[in-house]
Amino acid sequence: MPFVVMFEVVVFVLLLIMFDFFVATFIPYATALSYSLFVVFWSSLVMPPLMSMSTANLQLEICLPTSHRLRYGGHWGSPFYLLKEKVKHNG
Repeated sequence: MPFVVMFEVVVFVLLLIMFDFFVATFIPYATALSYSLFVVFWSSLVMPPLMSMSTANLQLEICLPTSHRLRYGGHWGSPFYLLKEKVKHNG
């Protein structure tokens, strides 16, 4: 019995998603938007993320106070790496 209820819920949700997608594609300016959202969703399933954060960098970001995070250009949830570079100034 729980399987039948679960199956009906899944079918209902899938039909609702398909209906929403088809309605969105009938709006003239939303066709490109719905297509691009579909492509972004599909590519996120197929391709791994471009930047991944190692555990050490994640711990470093969590341990940094807010002033240091902002100084290095990062904020909560941003996948960034702290790179030490020497900048040569012309002049």
